[in-house]
Amino acid sequence: MDQFFFNTQPSLWLERANISWLTDYLTVTYFLYYFYPLVLGVIFYSKKEWQILRKYAVTIVICFYIGYLGYVLIPAIGPRLYLPQQYKQELKSSHFSLELRQFLDKIQPTQRDCFPSLHNAITLLVFRAGAFFSSASSMSTKAPTRTTVKKISPLVLTRNLK
Repeated sequence: MDQFFFNTQPSLWLERANISWLTDYLTVTYFLYYFYPLVLGVIFYSKKEWQILRKYAVTIVICFYIGYLGYVLIPAIGPRLYLPQQYKQELKSSHFSLELRQFLDKIQPTQRDCFPSLHNAITLLVFRAGAFFSSASSMSTKAPTRTTVKKISPLVLTRNLK
């Protein structure tokens, strides 16, 4: 699929950016995906935002189901498993990052789950919900402006669905 869209294998092309601190940063941000939904859910819970928490949880679950449907319809494996012989070098990283990647490999026994990327989808949903929540709470203390309405208008449909 990558070959079709980019006319190359992006991971092989990006191999030239094999920098230890970048690998460490990307590994940690990838790992944080497991905590983002929980943290925002706890924030909604602690603020007793029950309706927002319910809609947030339903949105996350629906996103997972859509992702799992994608995994069934398009069973694909990532390039690190599909093209290992084509990489010219190992990833440069700290010992911590290496251990974290090995840990993730152990807890993720299923390897045919790379399209669609739930790591990206869930992270974007969490950040979008967090931005919406902060916009909504700031709007309750002041009158909405044209800019504020434009920012949150894509989310109004989601918020009003019951």
